[in-house]
Amino acid sequence: MLHQYLGYSLTVAATVVTLGCSPTSEPLSSHGGAVDAGPAPAADAGACVDYQDTLPCTCPDPDGGAPQSGSRACYSGEYLPTCNCYAQTDYVGSTAGDCRPGNYEGSFAGLYTSGFTFIGVPIPIASLNLVPPAPGLTFTLFGTEGAGGEFKTLEIKNGVMQGLADNIFPIKGTISGTLDCGTKKFTGRLDGGYCVGPCLSANEAKFDGPVSGHYNGGVFTFDHGTWDLLEKGHPKGPLGNAYGGSGTWDAKWVSYANGAGAADAGP
Repeated sequence: MLHQYLGYSLTVAATVVTLGCSPTSEPLSSHGGAVDAGPAPAADAGACVDYQDTLPCTCPDPDGGAPQSGSRACYSGEYLPTCNCYAQTDYVGSTAGDCRPGNYEGSFAGLYTSGFTFIGVPIPIASLNLVPPAPGLTFTLFGTEGAGGEFKTLEIKNGVMQGLADNIFPIKGTISGTLDCGTKKFTGRLDGGYCVGPCLSANEAKFDGPVSGHYNGGVFTFDHGTWDLLEKGHPKGPLGNAYGGSGTWDAKWVSYANGAGAADAGP
């Protein structure tokens, strides 16, 4: 557990942005998670295009099997140093259907390596549904109707994530981004941080990274979503590993922004 690696009890007040394949569809042990991808190959020495360019990479199988394939995302014009083995590099989603604005709820899961663990031990993080009902991931999708009543591009607003790291420490934050209804591709950004104890410069960590996903216009859901994070100020651990993490997210439509629910929406 995280406090065992740190050597003392932690109280984490996290302000995170985060957003699964479905996070519960596969156990975390089946993924390599965010692992250091090693020295960058010469091919990625130049600039790359955010959310479009990727580099293939591999993660070790935690059960000792064959390495798992993944990808290194492009963010802020550079390839991330970590390999996201949650990403399904061969997935091609359908572009059929419409994009429905309104309120969405979902969940997330993954692994994160904190700079405060020093040696870089990955810990699980997952969404937490609180009581009274407050889903672990919520956001509102806004759009402007074009010709024929279609939505071309929609924007996520009021995106909130809340959960637990290592089943103990609370995390919370925001997410932003846009959905291209023509391609059904979502691209966005995670921004945030967390504190170990009272938020002081010595015990505060910040991070950011890209988030992506596919929109299913037939059932109004986001699926095959992934997120990547890099921790600022702790670029590499003593073993050469990168601090940060990766994981999955998903979400489904629950109501229109004016409060109308699924029963009021029609087919």
